[in-house]
Amino acid sequence: MIEAGRYTSGRIALANLSASILALEANRVNSPRFDSLVKLSDLLLLRGDVLARTEDLDEAERVANDAIELTPDVATGLYLQARLAERFHHFQEATIFVDRAAAGGYPAREIDAERATLLQASGHHQSALDLRLRLVRDEPGIHTLGALASLLAEMGEWSASDSYYVAALETDTGVSPFACSQLLYEWAVCALRRGDLERAEEVLADLNLILPQHVRGRALRAEVAIARGAAA
Repeated sequence: MIEAGRYTSGRIALANLSASILALEANRVNSPRFDSLVKLSDLLLLRGDVLARTEDLDEAERVANDAIELTPDVATGLYLQARLAERFHHFQEATIFVDRAAAGGYPAREIDAERATLLQASGHHQSALDLRLRLVRDEPGIHTLGALASLLAEMGEWSASDSYYVAALETDTGVSPFACSQLLYEWAVCALRRGDLERAEEVLADLNLILPQHVRGRALRAEVAIARGAAA
């Protein structure tokens, strides 16, 4: 599915990611600013996910809390608290924060995306689906289409889910491998969950092509190989 050379090499992309983190960490020490702290937290979360580094995830949480202290307005601070709570699976707390952020005038699109995530996490799939479909209609892209694909997979709508995963990848016009790699990993997890080992292996082959350093992807690929051997 993914052509060789489509994205920046994984090695270079990870080196650039780490360099960006180092620069933002220096800014955090010398002149901490809200926007740079939010970006630093996001990049630490990304590296933590890709390389399975719990220390990055823990640091991302600390940085996000520092950003909240510098938030330019109440609604933005509440939204960040909602995202942070959701990220670490405190879903009831996150729902309270996102409702308060919405009441404070935080942009509706971001509120809807966060609400969809929380509804999905708490098993309210139809309500989450309504929001996901609206978000895709308004702005079809790798993140909105990918989120819809993952939701449909949770609902057991496997064929539709696969179609939306393909559509999500086709909308990716960037050269960074990270968004694509995260989506491929999610897709492979969904395929393995439903017992489609061939699809999981195919997706993970693409993940290995664009970002062989993806630690959780390598672990999942080994799991699929073991499952295929057991099924042979």
